[in-house]
Amino acid sequence: GKGNVQAGGFVALPPPPPVADDEQAVKNFVQAQIEYYFSVENLCKDIFFRTQMDPDGFVPLTLLAGFNRIKTVTTDLDLVRTAIDKSEKVELNEARTHARKRSDWATWLFPTPEVVQQQQCDALKSE
Repeated sequence: GKGNVQAGGFVALPPPPPVADDEQAVKNFVQAQIEYYFSVENLCKDIFFRTQMDPDGFVPLTLLAGFNRIKTVTTDLDLVRTAIDKSEKVELNEARTHARKRSDWATWLFPTPEVVQQQQCDALKSE
């Protein structure tokens, strides 16, 4: 049989990381990756990430930059900041040391009003 076919269709893989010397490509990759970390899809399942949020929904940039998919392409926090600056989904705090989801971040604070969050996660499944 075909050993690698997943039940329920195929799983979309994230794009391969860009070559490190193409700074624009690296920024685009970092931006997309960070937006993914803050996406409803990821927040529904990534409890660890949510436990790292402060009461205002911010996580340290050092945490984001330490994730494997980011640190394999860059360890430059300034580049990470620049990538977030371009994002419409994620924002930096004034000190530019932390990032958070721009909208509905309060939904994802941990522990959170389970109800609201459950609605978001259920909505995902029904789409």
